[in-house]
Amino acid sequence: MRLVPDTNIYRLITKCYRNPTVICGYSDTIAEFGKEIYMPVVVIAELTFGFMKGAKQEDNEKNFSKLSTNCN
Repeated sequence: MRLVPDTNIYRLITKCYRNPTVICGYSDTIAEFGKEIYMPVVVIAELTFGFMKGAKQEDNEKNFSKLSTNCN
């Protein structure tokens, strides 16, 4: 199955990784069914803009880089 997450799904996934007590049903679904994951350019642009405007730009960029590296 091909998955195309939006910005909200990315936020849920990163929230699960930071706080394991959060219910992580979406990340389980991605791991189980996501043979191919496509990140739309619009989502990458939204995330990048949010990173630039946020207080934790460097941390957010590192986390995104780790996630995209793990998906290869």
